[in-house]
Amino acid sequence: AAKCGRPSDADRAQLTFFVRTQRTAPDAALLAALTAALVAEGEKPADIKSMANASSTLRHEGLWSYMPWISAEASAAAQDCQQRWYVFLEPTTMVSAVKLRGILSEYNAHQ
Repeated sequence: AAKCGRPSDADRAQLTFFVRTQRTAPDAALLAALTAALVAEGEKPADIKSMANASSTLRHEGLWSYMPWISAEASAAAQDCQQRWYVFLEPTTMVSAVKLRGILSEYNAHQ
């Protein structure tokens, strides 16, 4: 495994947003608004995941236990030194990815 040091300013952390949604019209609308806000700040739509929709592909149904979600996502990721953060949100949450990246840039995800 690669030995990872403190991230440089040039590194862009990989953020994956898991949104704890149900398969309902109100949650779909909230997810769409949250996705639009995050995409407007430069996030990729593929990094914003409805937990209800992803549960079938990840074969994990629990919305309250986060470790299986992290394990499934991390095992699919390359084992490199890229900073990877998994952010769990409620559908009503609004978050600034720019500000969150600023805060997380002070930390090393590998420690």
